[in-house]
Amino acid sequence: SLFIALFGGFILNFMPCVLPVLGIKINNLLKQSETNNKKYIKLSSFYVILGIVFVFLIFSLIAITLRSIGVSLGWGMQFQSPYFLIGLMLLLFIFTIVTFDFIKINIQSIFSKFNMLNKIISKKHLFFSNFFTGVLSTLLATPCTAPMVGTAISFALSQNYTVTVLIFFLMSVGKSLPYILFIIRPGILLYLPKSGIWTKYVKVFTGFLLIISLIWLSKLLLNHYTENKIILNNNDQNIWESFDKLKLADYLAKEEKIFIDFTAEWCINCKINKKLVLENQNIKDLFKNEKIKLMRGDWTFPNSEILNFLKKYDKYGIPFNIYFSKKYPEGYLFSEILKKDSLFRVLKE
Repeated sequence: SLFIALFGGFILNFMPCVLPVLGIKINNLLKQSETNNKKYIKLSSFYVILGIVFVFLIFSLIAITLRSIGVSLGWGMQFQSPYFLIGLMLLLFIFTIVTFDFIKINIQSIFSKFNMLNKIISKKHLFFSNFFTGVLSTLLATPCTAPMVGTAISFALSQNYTVTVLIFFLMSVGKSLPYILFIIRPGILLYLPKSGIWTKYVKVFTGFLLIISLIWLSKLLLNHYTENKIILNNNDQNIWESFDKLKLADYLAKEEKIFIDFTAEWCINCKINKKLVLENQNIKDLFKNEKIKLMRGDWTFPNSEILNFLKKYDKYGIPFNIYFSKKYPEGYLFSEILKKDSLFRVLKE
């Protein structure tokens, strides 16, 4: 489980959920490579790691506090809070205006005559800019589970408090591995081409990625005030019913085949699964030919019924897909990242 936590944190760097933070990471790497200074690269990477570890440890403390007062929780539930979204948007907005150079504040030049004060401000600027890069990139990368991440989170939230902290810490170390590599081998970043006109284009590109992330978060926030629900993809071929545990119990009693998909507007991995697999025509034909009942649960907003169902299978986050049949009366759990081949194999059995 400890290795799973470490590797799960590392995998978080490559999941679809990290797309909103891609601009932040690229911008940070560019700033480090432009200095051509190994000491600066090491310090910057160390401060990013501190930001990553800080967020995961805060997550562990929040998890322990909520568990101690009997509150159920799951991975990604922070995206169900409008206050969390507003705070995240403010941080992201600051990163965006800095990336586009809309606002340039050169505090150091104001105190350039005072060498000691200038050094202190320079060090603090280096710390805060990289620390909050680590914080923001981690917060934006946690709306979905990934292979091994779900297992690690489930283990962390079902063990004693010491193990909970240890698992979250190891996940932070796993997610920090690229920056640990930069500390050990800072020369890697110096192999990037020297700054020039191409870096300006890259910064504009990363800036637009940040704007897309802001739009995405704005849409999530708007959902809280318009009470939008996920529109079930109903057509003449397949009908997705809203998740209902009583209806599920009825289907199970009749030994029907049932496929359940839990998703949310903030779950990017869920949308990838839906687009590439569940809405694939061959899969839709398979659902129809095998006469499989389809259910979809919307976890965009807090829903204790869905959370309790996930906990029943020792899962605390989404994507979550499960299939019931005569062969799998207790349910067959699929990986967080769906694959058409595995889906075909299980549903045809």
